[in-house]
Amino acid sequence: MKQTFITLLLAFAVVSLKGQVLQSVPERVLNHQMDMKAPLPEPLFKMDTTIVRVHILNWEPSMCAYNIVNLNIQDLSSFLPLNYTGQINNNGLAVISIPLRGVAYASIGIDNDFSDSFLFNPGDTTDVYVDLPRMREVCRAHMKKQTERVDYGFGRDDVPTAEQMKHYMISNEYGLDTQPFLWFEGGFADLNTALHRYMPFLKDNPWNMDLENRLMVNKHLSDRYIDDMLKRRDYLKKQIKKDKRLPLCAKQLSSLSVDLQAERCLRSFIQNHYRDGLNNTDSSSKENAMLKQRYISILRSLGTNTNYRAYLKHSDYSDFSSKFFSEVFTNNELCDYLHDITLLYNYSSRINKDEKLSGDETGRLRMPFYRDILQQQIDAQQIVESEEYDGDILEYLRNRYNGKVVLIDFWNTACHGCIMKMNYMEPLKDTVFKHPDAAFVYITDHVSPVDRWLEFRERIRGEHIRLNDKQKEELDSKLPIKALPTYILKDRQGNFRNINGNLNDFKIELDKQ
Repeated sequence: MKQTFITLLLAFAVVSLKGQVLQSVPERVLNHQMDMKAPLPEPLFKMDTTIVRVHILNWEPSMCAYNIVNLNIQDLSSFLPLNYTGQINNNGLAVISIPLRGVAYASIGIDNDFSDSFLFNPGDTTDVYVDLPRMREVCRAHMKKQTERVDYGFGRDDVPTAEQMKHYMISNEYGLDTQPFLWFEGGFADLNTALHRYMPFLKDNPWNMDLENRLMVNKHLSDRYIDDMLKRRDYLKKQIKKDKRLPLCAKQLSSLSVDLQAERCLRSFIQNHYRDGLNNTDSSSKENAMLKQRYISILRSLGTNTNYRAYLKHSDYSDFSSKFFSEVFTNNELCDYLHDITLLYNYSSRINKDEKLSGDETGRLRMPFYRDILQQQIDAQQIVESEEYDGDILEYLRNRYNGKVVLIDFWNTACHGCIMKMNYMEPLKDTVFKHPDAAFVYITDHVSPVDRWLEFRERIRGEHIRLNDKQKEELDSKLPIKALPTYILKDRQGNFRNINGNLNDFKIELDKQ
């Protein structure tokens, strides 16, 4: 608690010193030299408040529609992205305080433009300097590229050529090595700089094996795919090791990423083509037994069975519950992180659907970090378990808000646009939408984790309703919600209508006599 208080105090002290719009990146940041020999640190498994300060260079309020910075975050407990926002002040600074659970990836979103991911630890104070026009230029070029269909011309029996093997390597197509749009100061500054300048828009896959994913669907069901994939993996790891632009921490992260992607390719191959035979532990087939042993040996050799995999969350943890993969990652060899996150994936899903856990189940977690997270989720479940709504939710709203004009916001905690608009709306409740007949209702379902939902309920004024699956189905039959956020207006007569995000309709309805 003391450390958190000091961190917050320092953050506010720094904010108070920022008296003018930054025209350029500070010299100490601009001239920062990466420590090329610094290794990737052990992933941090703890909870603490993290401060991210986003500085917009040459800031003018007309530069964006909402004057809000959104951080899209995935930490060690989140199976869906988390979203936090900060208001950009007159000096172009947004300060965002995040109750973080372990090492996390984040990307910056401003309006419809976004950066790629950078990392930070709980307890960090990280400064990010943003050239917004350049960010928009690169982001939109990337989005345009994403819509283009590329025909690689791979046939059923093709083997990657030398030229194809080079595909998806680090490239300078956006020129970020010479003209970046983000600069970093604070924890992971060297790693974040390398990720941004040399590996943009690849999220948690800095070196990409997507080429092999494309080839896999065309291969005969044989070991040749496995051999080709492993050659590709070895080729990429050698290229990473030779790349002189990357600091050691980025090389280690990239190498781990390639190993995890190879693991994912192999898992997909096994599940798609050998599921029945390899998952059948009673099978007497000699061929299946040999295949199983070979794939177990390969998976174990990839070197992904450590807590370092916490840095790169691109696994479907439900995969590891199958008979085959439980044999691969036996209890003695399974890293604590993967053991616990696999259990937490299942436990969290059940808690969010209002199922109860037994004490024996919660005791299976090995790490105090994950036991604490699970206890928070159980406590949150107990807080809201008595708040289920019976009957017709629309009739409930008519009766509760009889004669009122209600803005009903359908949202969830993983929706970037939802949270940005919720935060944008909050101060307007005291100005534009201040009216004795105004009411605000926020409705989500079990997609929103119960502990995260409670955080929003604490700071977003209005009534918050979290529907169970049955209630959501009943509501969808009467009022289909096809996109998020969706705004429904209830007028004084009890009629409901979709206002398609036009908040002016809410104001007009309030002003009616």
